[in-house]
Amino acid sequence: MPMMPGSASLLEVTARATVVLSVALVLAWLARRRPAGTRHLLWTTTFALLVSLPALSLFAPAWEVSLLPAATGGPPIEPPTAVAPVLGASTESISPSAPNPPSLGATPSPTPLAEAPASGRMVSFPLFLWGLGCAVSLVSLLVGRARFGTLVRLAHRVRDPIWLRQADAIRGQVGLRGEVRLYFTERANTPMTGGW
Repeated sequence: MPMMPGSASLLEVTARATVVLSVALVLAWLARRRPAGTRHLLWTTTFALLVSLPALSLFAPAWEVSLLPAATGGPPIEPPTAVAPVLGASTESISPSAPNPPSLGATPSPTPLAEAPASGRMVSFPLFLWGLGCAVSLVSLLVGRARFGTLVRLAHRVRDPIWLRQADAIRGQVGLRGEVRLYFTERANTPMTGGW
């Protein structure tokens, strides 16, 4: 598959993403009884790696091992076809035959054209689109995080001891070690969670 210098092919990035996701699925299965925070960290790290794979492929040092010798770019060399004179034969009887000129009405026989080398743009354009989609998704996540932060700043902190005891009980059941703060706001119609 053709590549632009310094960039990884789309097939390589896809293979690496498949390996990362496969390892994450195995680890998630092994950690299925672990606390929710551990599983959340696993998937957050996995998706951060997936988003950064194209950049890592572009800027990480490359190690290429060629399994086959490189093909030369020139056309294959054909042996010359020459007629050697036979001893004792006259040279007048050997004359190169002139090619027949094509007639005006005849169409030339089609000759297969050599395939033009594929440009690196075929690989870089899909990779560019994939990177653009990842960037748009990341911007969307950052905008959502900023909006959530604004919502929290404008909300009122819950101080009711019954609600706080229930939150502590749930936090213990799911295995969260960090602090959980409860807020109430008129701007939100449904319960939601947020944070890193």
